[in-house]
Amino acid sequence: DTGRSVWDAAVVLAKHLESNKDIVHGKRILELGAGTGLAGLAAAVMGGHVDISDLPYCLPAIETNINATNLGTSGGSATALKLNWESTNFDPTKDIYDVILGADIVWLEHLVQPLVKIMEDLLKLNPNINILLGHQTRSAYTDELFFSSLAKKFTIQKVKKPDGFQSTKVNLFHLMGKGKQVSIDSECKN
Repeated sequence: DTGRSVWDAAVVLAKHLESNKDIVHGKRILELGAGTGLAGLAAAVMGGHVDISDLPYCLPAIETNINATNLGTSGGSATALKLNWESTNFDPTKDIYDVILGADIVWLEHLVQPLVKIMEDLLKLNPNINILLGHQTRSAYTDELFFSSLAKKFTIQKVKKPDGFQSTKVNLFHLMGKGKQVSIDSECKN
């Protein structure tokens, strides 16, 4: 039932996007394990086209939050999407995303492999995909398993936290497929 809370990582990630609109503006975005959808909604307000995904019990709250968010003239959009990490089947003709967002989405060991597989599957569909994670360590063992699994196919860069959030326990990470040379720093003001 963790999807009914707004976690610190979602706040830090949303604040990062606010300062770096070019990361999401005009891009197709998937937020994984969105819970209330804060990071995805921030991306939509910044002009992104976002599928905000989570398990079925979270979808009514996500839909309520989408309807309550004033996208105004941002040019962005948001939809709620049911996504179970253990049974995904991405359509290569429509599930091409530019950016993946995740805020505090892995803390239990059994979630690591399904999450890594989703990221690898989406990388196959778009080798230029960018993944932004807001992450807080809950288990050193799970973190080691997660980041070592990701390192097989992705380069991982730590991203500077937004002003006012340097002392938080949340860290931001940018992932790209191995061999990609573009740094998120070239896209970020922070």
